[in-house]
Amino acid sequence: MTISEWYSNSHEKADLQLCETLLKQEGFAVSIGYTSTTNLKFSFLAKKQHQLAIRLLTPDPLSEDEFWKKLKGITPHPSLAFNSRLSNLLTPSLVKKAQLHGVRLCPITDSKINIIDPTLSVDQIQSQIRQVESAKLRNLLHSCKPGRKQWRLFEDICEELFNILFIPPLDYPQVQADTILGIRRRDLIYPNRSSSGFWSKEVQHRYKGEYVLLECKNYRKPISKKEFDQGLGYLGPNGLGRFGIIVSRKAIEEKVRVLQMVNWSNSKNMLLTLSEQNLRQMIDLYSKGKDPTRIIQYAIDKVRTAVP
Repeated sequence: MTISEWYSNSHEKADLQLCETLLKQEGFAVSIGYTSTTNLKFSFLAKKQHQLAIRLLTPDPLSEDEFWKKLKGITPHPSLAFNSRLSNLLTPSLVKKAQLHGVRLCPITDSKINIIDPTLSVDQIQSQIRQVESAKLRNLLHSCKPGRKQWRLFEDICEELFNILFIPPLDYPQVQADTILGIRRRDLIYPNRSSSGFWSKEVQHRYKGEYVLLECKNYRKPISKKEFDQGLGYLGPNGLGRFGIIVSRKAIEEKVRVLQMVNWSNSKNMLLTLSEQNLRQMIDLYSKGKDPTRIIQYAIDKVRTAVP
């Protein structure tokens, strides 16, 4: 799935509405449909003590020279606002171009629009973006209560977390994907076409993970053998491959851990389990600019070293 397919018109509309709401909360007067003197359209013109022209970051190719040339002559401070679902578009080269052209990058959360100083270094800008995203993920986890009532919210949080942390090299997921007969539903399936690093060397080649299955369980208690068996049923050499992850609020109990180890030993299906604590550990690593796949590797090590 491409980013244009994954990021729909409804996503863009929701982000536009959120951006306008947040700007108003900050005391800006917002007018929609502002066009610069160079015919570069901005979604909002916000006025406070200074003018701020904000354009929503979308999957359209912003790396083209034409976009950056049109920024010349704009009186208001040009800015790009973006939701964390699109933060992976902000490659070092794009951040560098924004810095060179004095474009403010503005990560938005559900409660605030953050305006980053373009005079900072590329590393400092990316660090600030990571801090905003990490705080948002922590707050989402804190606000989501375990139990059936908020199962969809927990799934959305897990999707956003994996998207922020691991795209790229993973591709955008298929959400609630059916099998061809409509018998089974898998929460999230991430195509894994990585050509280097952990997702290639470990997951794709060692564990035959051409796809990464992600099951999300918002249970108050640890998952049972039944839920773990259900996850195992999705794996196999002729389908998704042999690698998957079950995310739950609680760490698994010993009887499930034994099943996990036995299945790896006998069938070579690597079905991992990550708890909410593990998710928070990955967020902490990401916020510090470190590799969050270390937590997944540690989960693999626990399964491998448990085999007699």
